[in-house]
Amino acid sequence: MVCPAFYFLVLFKVGSFWAFSFICLILFALISLSVDCVPVHQVQC
Repeated sequence: MVCPAFYFLVLFKVGSFWAFSFICLILFALISLSVDCVPVHQVQC
């Protein structure tokens, strides 16, 4: 009884950690892209 619950808890912790890091990575990529696009557009104009 204890082992499946512990395994599920570890799986949930790892899954939530990976989901959180994945969301942070996407947000960081979007922010860096939006920041990089501004000087490029200014140079083109």
